[in-house]
Parts: sequence; C-alpha cells; structure tokens
Amino acid sequence: MIENVDIMFIEEPVLPGDVAALKQISSSTSIPIATGERLFTRWQFNDLIEQQAVAIIQPDISHCGGIFEARKIASMAEARNIAVAPHCPLGPIALASSLQLDSCTPNVLCQEHLTLGHDYLKVPFQVKEGYVNVPHLPGLGIEKMTSKISSSLTSSMTSFLCDLIRIRSVCGINAEHFVAQRICVECQSLKLKYDLISAPNEEHRPNVIVTAGNGPSKFLFVGHMDTVNVEDETQWSFPPFAGIIDDKTQRIIGRGSCDNKGGIVCALYTLYLLQQLIDEQNLNVSIQLACVVDEESGACSSIGVRYLLDRKLISGSGAIYVYPGTNVTIGHRGLLRLAIDVKGENVHTGSVEWNTKMKGANASTTLARILIALEDYAWNNDKDPSFPNLTLTVTPGTIFNGGGFPSVVPSNASAMVDIRLMPSTSVDDILKKIENIMKTIINERNEFYRKMTFNSTSPARLSASITIKNQLPAATIDSNHPLVLSCVNAVKKILSITPTTNGCGPANEGYMLIESGIPTICGFGPIGGNVHGVDEWISIPSMAQTVDIYVDIVSNYCQLFG
Repeated sequence: MIENVDIMFIEEPVLPGDVAALKQISSSTSIPIATGERLFTRWQFNDLIEQQAVAIIQPDISHCGGIFEARKIASMAEARNIAVAPHCPLGPIALASSLQLDSCTPNVLCQEHLTLGHDYLKVPFQVKEGYVNVPHLPGLGIEKMTSKISSSLTSSMTSFLCDLIRIRSVCGINAEHFVAQRICVECQSLKLKYDLISAPNEEHRPNVIVTAGNGPSKFLFVGHMDTVNVEDETQWSFPPFAGIIDDKTQRIIGRGSCDNKGGIVCALYTLYLLQQLIDEQNLNVSIQLACVVDEESGACSSIGVRYLLDRKLISGSGAIYVYPGTNVTIGHRGLLRLAIDVKGENVHTGSVEWNTKMKGANASTTLARILIALEDYAWNNDKDPSFPNLTLTVTPGTIFNGGGFPSVVPSNASAMVDIRLMPSTSVDDILKKIENIMKTIINERNEFYRKMTFNSTSPARLSASITIKNQLPAATIDSNHPLVLSCVNAVKKILSITPTTNGCGPANEGYMLIESGIPTICGFGPIGGNVHGVDEWISIPSMAQTVDIYVDIVSNYCQLFG
C-alpha cells in the first residue's frame, strides 16, 4: 500500500547482518532498502554488496574505517549498481569528512547530517534547496573555532555552570543566596576578591561584586543570578534544573543556562585571566563583575543593580551586561507594565435579579472588552533605526484573573498589560489613550445595564482603574561609540564574523548603567537560545570564545596593555 507514496528508501527493516532476509525483502518490494550504518570495514559489506541484497548502503565514515575505507566500500557498491547514502549522526567534523567522500563518489545518493556546525565551526555549513557545498579549505575544508582558553579551564567553566543551574534561583520563589555562595567558592578557587552586598532586610538575596586588580575600576560586567520559572517540566528534553550536557550538540541544557548564569561564568573567568595580566604588567586598575539579584522581577528592582549604583559600589568607563548572543546590543526598548482592575456587582447567576439585570454587573466580561479594544487599537508605529524590525508593542491580558465562584457574577477582574516602548514613545500619551478606551467601555456597559432596567438614572455598577506596576525607559548608546567598535573588532578577530549592532526587544537593567554615565553594551555573551522557553541552552564551545572576546574588549577599550 505504501509503494505508491514515493518513499525514498526504507532503512534497516531487519538487522544489517541478515543478508538473506534483506535480499528477500528487497525482491518483494519496489521501495529501495538501505542498511549499513552498523557495519565495519569492506569485509562486513562484502556479502551484502556481492549478493545485491539492498539498493543503498549507508557506511558511517566514523565507524567503517575512515575516508579511504569508505571510498573502497563505495567503489565495491558502484560495481553492483548500489547507491551510497553515508550515515552521519555525530557532528560537523564527521559531516566534513563525509562530504569529501561524497564529492568523489559517483554513486552517492544523499548525505545524512545532524548538525551544520553552528557554535563550532568558524563558517558553518549552509543548506540551500537541499544541497550543501563541499568545503574548499585544506584538509577537511573546515576551520574549528579556536580559543586561547585551555581545555582545563573550559572544563572548569562547564562544571561551574552546571552547578549554578542546579541551584534553583527562580525570582519570587528561591532566593539567590545559594547561587551567590557558589560564586564565592569559585572566586576562592580562582583567587579573586569578592564582596557580598545586600540591601537592608534582604540578607537572603545578596549581590556579589567580584574584582580583578587593585586600582580604580576601569570596566564592569553585569549579570543577574535569578531566573524565570519553568511552566511545564514535562515539555523539556532534560530536567530543567539538572544542568545536563547534551554531548551531541555540545550544549548545556537548563533554566538560566544562557539567561544569565552562563554569561556570569564567562565574565568571572575573564576576570581570572585579566587578574593575571594585570599582575604581570603591575597595573593600577581593577575590573569588576556584579552578580545581581532580582532582575527578572521587571528590570527595575531597588535591591540589585540600582542599589549598587546608588552607593557607588560599582563603576567603570564601560560595561557589558552578559546576556547571550553575538549581536552587539547597543540598547533596549522600554517597558510599561500596567494592572487594569474592574469592579462590578455580585449577584447569584440563577437569581431573578440577574435574569432581569436588576442587579449585578460582570467585571470579567467588561475587562475582556477593554483588553480586546486595546488589542484592536491602531497604536502609533513608533520606530527607531537602532531597533530594526521593532516598534511600539502593546500586549493586553498577559495575566487575567476574574470571579470567585462559578455561580456568582464576578464583581472583580484584573489583568496585566505589557507595553514595550520605543525611545520616541510618550508614556503620557499611552496612558491617556488607555484611560479613554476604559472610560468608553465602562460607560457603554453601565448604559447597557440602565437600559435593561429601564432606569436611566440608576447608579453606575462598573468602574475601572489603572496601576503602573513597572516602568523603565528605552536606552541606547551610539553605534559608533568606542565601546561598540571595540566589541565589533574583537568579534571579527576571534570569530571571523562581523556582528550586528542593534537594540533588543526585551528590556533590561542596561538603562540604569547608561543613566549613571556608564556606556553599556546591553547584551553580548555566549551563544545560547530558548531564553525563558523550553530547553534553554548554551553552547559550550562559545563560552571559551566569549572569554577571549571579553578579554580583548577590555584590553583594547581600556588600553590596558599598551
């Protein structure tokens, strides 16, 4: 029945060593049969090929004996009109080797691959319309990302990050105290100075200031120790707080891996290397790393970055917030987060009073109408060249609560509205428009209840109010600022790519630093993904690369070493 659906081939319907069974299956169907990924050397392929038991063989270049042995196997298959589809589930080096084989094998059919080498190769493979170019450099044709960081340090960084992920520090649930303690232990092993600084009555939530050197602070790294929560752990490939290494992809999977614990690890080891360079040169400077608390509460906390800045405990002629990614983030959008509360009137849903609308007013449905009106409104399309593809964004109803019992008309309903601001956006104009929309809908619904009771003078049953929960401005630095240029040049030097220099959509605490007179890259760090999502990850190879880049940025921007 399935022969009519154009199946390319069926792989290993039986064990690869059962040549007789494979030949029988092949003769009974028009669908090509393939096997061979678990066979070794030409001798194990010999009977399979000689008896033409399959249409396609799948030698794995990493298992069958290498490129030359695979080429001999392919030649044997060519003499029997058997195609070759090399097996390759390992990584970019195995893929590069397989592509070299493919390029000199007339009977190659297709090439399997697992990864294209992102986060591992200087120039990853690119698939276009189902084809990939054979790499042309000497040897296998590829260049692996290289790092000045020794393998022992990379191992230490990986182990340290896995430990941090295993210490839960979900904002609003788990205090950052134990994460801070683990950072202090790492500082002790690296012989770095550190201080624990807590706001009054917040001793369980200490910030950690790590320092390399002894003179005035020239540069500052900032990273936050808290994370967001995990909504459904069953959706994750690995337990989200286990700090698991996925060997196939060379990634660490876990909540907080790239937002923001991985960046903290990279910055801490940057200070370790800079301490050695400062000592060698006998320089009267220092570099700081601030590991802060409570960022995920809305990037406007008074007990983290703000507390340290107000007390002049951190400073520098430049700063990097160690968020993931190779975009040199020159700023971030602002944030306005509102709570809309609607008051109505309780009444039993089965009563005559509600049936005739003599009593009761549904706060939940009224609030829903307000949220839909906010979503449908044509907001100003505020734009800024520093934020390509981003505009003013209004998202109503990110959280909604209403009612208290199934048989009671809701008298209370509340919802959050999340608004992302561009530099030119007027908060006053936004608030005024939302108030007007609320007023219009509240008046319409009160008029509805009056009409239902034929009493145009009855008191209003519904009211609404707005409370500002979070507010922070958009912030940017010039794309030609020397700090930005130092970062771009370091990326070019070490990764052989030219990074983008754009503002980011999410808000962060970079505005606090910029407002304090510290030019700040609001995000640059190790490569990672799925921030706040399922299977959050960070690339292990990119961590060492990031340390190299950080050292280069600080050295050149601060002109430390002549």
